[in-house]
Amino acid sequence: MASDLTTQLLPFAGVLTGAAATLMVQWINLRSTLAKDQAQRLHSDRQERKAAIVRFLDAAQRIEHLLAVMRQVLQQQILMEGLASGPSA
Repeated sequence: MASDLTTQLLPFAGVLTGAAATLMVQWINLRSTLAKDQAQRLHSDRQERKAAIVRFLDAAQRIEHLLAVMRQVLQQQILMEGLASGPSA
């Protein structure tokens, strides 16, 4: 009787152990996949932010250049008007 019980419980214990191991491996795999997905999303977000900052800085640099050119043009116009009006003394 005891040997009948043992022969029935051992395969059942093996099935339970196998099922538990399978579930544990799937859970670990899921965690790993979620961590990789999150890391990839963070990397993507960083790249988008970086691209936006670079675009902003490029635009700011173009504006600075245009302002410098405009400043030079205005200074030259003021200089030319001063020369054209002659000595004021």
